[in-house]
Amino acid sequence: MKRALTALVPAIFVALFWFFVSTNRSNFPDPLAIHWGLSGEPDGFGSLDGQLLMVSLVLLLVGGLWAGIVYLRRIPSSVRALFLVITGIIWMLLFVVFSYTFLVQFGLSDARDAGIDIVFFVLLLTIPLLVLPWLMSKPKIELGGQLRVYYWKVPMLRLRYKEVSSVEVVDARARDFGGWGIRYANRTTAFLPNSGPGVLLNLAGGERVLIRTDDASGIAQEITRRSGS
Repeated sequence: MKRALTALVPAIFVALFWFFVSTNRSNFPDPLAIHWGLSGEPDGFGSLDGQLLMVSLVLLLVGGLWAGIVYLRRIPSSVRALFLVITGIIWMLLFVVFSYTFLVQFGLSDARDAGIDIVFFVLLLTIPLLVLPWLMSKPKIELGGQLRVYYWKVPMLRLRYKEVSSVEVVDARARDFGGWGIRYANRTTAFLPNSGPGVLLNLAGGERVLIRTDDASGIAQEITRRSGS
């Protein structure tokens, strides 16, 4: 049930967006402004129904990718959360852009009176600015019935100990992965807020997971004990 609800989140928001526009169509101009120039003035127009259909299809397409990542078992658990984060950020940015372009025209009789201003760019920057501190924080490792990695209580990785074939203590460096944050390179998912000691998990399927932690030796020993590797 939880997985199904997670997969349906984008579709639910698209349905709510469609319902709002459809039930308030008399409050929107038709044709609708669909493109703006550098000055913030509209320079492209299209039918209200056509734009609503296009927006919904784009959001559902990205939402379908999100649902596929949730359900496809071929995607290694070590990278599933990373793909969900990337897809989720893209979907949210698109949703914010499309919602704003509709809302700035709400109550107008002529779409030529619409315009975008600094608020639009503030909204675009809000999501990255909120996500960046989250991605740059240190992950929390929980060694319970399963190995779990959290960012601010948000689960990012869950592994059964039998999936771990070997454990290493390494010097985690951002340059090996193209920067800090949550990264994926050379079949390795890296939770790397900064450089320093880390635990490298070699998984039975050939994937690897690198987790930056100040207690790398202690955590590596405990994982080795639990996995029997």
